[in-house]
Amino acid sequence: HLNGNGCPKCAGTISKPEEEIKKYILSLSPNEKIVQGSYKILGRKEIDLYFPGKNVALEFDGIYWHTEQFGRGKHYHLDKLNGCNKKGINLMHIFEDEWIEHKEVVLSKIAHILHISSYDKKVRGHKCAVNEISPLIAKPFFEKNHIQGYVPGSVILGAFYESVLVGAVIFKKEATEGYYELTRMATKNNYLCHGVSGKMFKYFVDNYKPVHIKSFA
Repeated sequence: HLNGNGCPKCAGTISKPEEEIKKYILSLSPNEKIVQGSYKILGRKEIDLYFPGKNVALEFDGIYWHTEQFGRGKHYHLDKLNGCNKKGINLMHIFEDEWIEHKEVVLSKIAHILHISSYDKKVRGHKCAVNEISPLIAKPFFEKNHIQGYVPGSVILGAFYESVLVGAVIFKKEATEGYYELTRMATKNNYLCHGVSGKMFKYFVDNYKPVHIKSFA
């Protein structure tokens, strides 16, 4: 109730975020076929939103009701993912905290996966200038364009197109000399960026000569 979704037992099964996502998708692609509350994919397990023309499905996972406390086993989400994979369906999981804190990023990712994005501008990496940037510049960029927001790092690079910051990456130096972790990489929402991430990565390799780089996804 505090999140505006009502009680899942008495207010119906369609949550407010699901309706908002559906409305957003139809605003970009009015003829997009969307099936809500489908049981045809996994039998007794419901899928929140299914896009049969794209072989894509979407689950909105509330951080309160989608827990083991309310009968969701620890393999609940993984079982749905594996079940969809076996049928050639790409299942996206959107968690409520991601939706609350980074709604714009979530919607951008959904549109990109469904191939219905409406881009403000298309940018090529070879037309960008890469420079080191300060945390003061990087933090608001990542908070707006990365689903996990900003984290401090040892090296922060930005890619600029016509003086606009269109991409950024953060590397964290590890204890072993020459070892780094790539902790964040993002491009600007609503911009179609080709080769921007690669150019920033190459700049780092050329200028810092790392022995080893790792990252987690």
